[in-house]
Amino acid sequence: MRLAKKALLLWSTAGVVVVIILLLWIKRNPQPEDRKSSLRLRYQSGQHGSPIQHEGPADRLILPKPEFDDVSLNSSHRPRPLLRLLVLTFDRARSLARCLESLNAAEYDGRQVVLDIFLDRARDGHVHNATLAVARNFSFKHGHSQVHVHSRHVGIYGQWLGTWRVPADNESEIAVFLEDDISVSPFFARWLWRVHAKYDVYPAVNGYALQGESIRHAINSEETLLEGPPGESVFLYPVLGTWGFSPNAAPWRRFIQWYQEVSRQPKFIPHVPGLKPSLWYRQFLKEGREDSMWSMWHIYHSYQNHLYTLYPNLPERQGLSHNWKEPGMHFSSDVAKEKSRVNLMTVWREEDLRLPESPVILDANGHIVGKLSPPPLY
Repeated sequence: MRLAKKALLLWSTAGVVVVIILLLWIKRNPQPEDRKSSLRLRYQSGQHGSPIQHEGPADRLILPKPEFDDVSLNSSHRPRPLLRLLVLTFDRARSLARCLESLNAAEYDGRQVVLDIFLDRARDGHVHNATLAVARNFSFKHGHSQVHVHSRHVGIYGQWLGTWRVPADNESEIAVFLEDDISVSPFFARWLWRVHAKYDVYPAVNGYALQGESIRHAINSEETLLEGPPGESVFLYPVLGTWGFSPNAAPWRRFIQWYQEVSRQPKFIPHVPGLKPSLWYRQFLKEGREDSMWSMWHIYHSYQNHLYTLYPNLPERQGLSHNWKEPGMHFSSDVAKEKSRVNLMTVWREEDLRLPESPVILDANGHIVGKLSPPPLY
């Protein structure tokens, strides 16, 4: 009898243990639909990063959490594209139409492309209807496209820093930011695929500029345009180019994380000695316009971490992008009237596009200071 009671007790205890183990397993391994719902909830609530806001100079330049009226950016709804085109616009309908037409005219070599058009609001919440109409009426011939209307004003900081969700693996997607006054070369995407495939593994490369023309950014530099050495198809430079910029995913993720932290320090100013952009930014601070220059933070982060942007060095300073310098945040109407000639690469020549293992590095004066060696085990 005693043996029977002991056996019954052991059996009951074992049953309880089995039930507990089963419940724990279910809790840690939700059913597929529950897991999707959980991920979707975390995505929509922005839990993959700190809440970020930007309401102007008084609130320190803090990123907005992306919020859109008519779209969810949950990438689980479609396969990840190889190339994501991020077009940033506000109130320049004609400029946007020209930019989008150049994207339609580009060559994508049959590869997967997604177009995302991000429309900002005015500070009072107003949406520019003519620009919205251009965006919604545009038909992208090469892949999926969507229009994203911010739910509130986010400014140039929010447009650049709050719109691309870097893929977790840093590899399955590349992106390029294009403001609406940019036109692209028919071969810009082919060039981007090539340079990403070649140089994304170089830790010191923070991204890729499309422009073929740029000033020299050192305070005492020559007034001539920046130019790479003859015979080099690309070069590295300490200041990014914003006339079409494609980030290297891993450094971009670190930059965004750094910015979210350091922008909360009220007295922090991103100053790099000897650079013209540092002078511009301090002047903007005096005028209360520093919310128009997100790039200074990227320049500072690159300076602190010894990072460089890769530029094309094509014959006659041809570019993969052209800036029409439309009146707006960065150019006056007088500058717009003196637009430089369009100098886009229109012929793909392999001999001009051989990518070196060790690209040359220029300083902010445009002088050669060395070469970047391939990473170990490359």
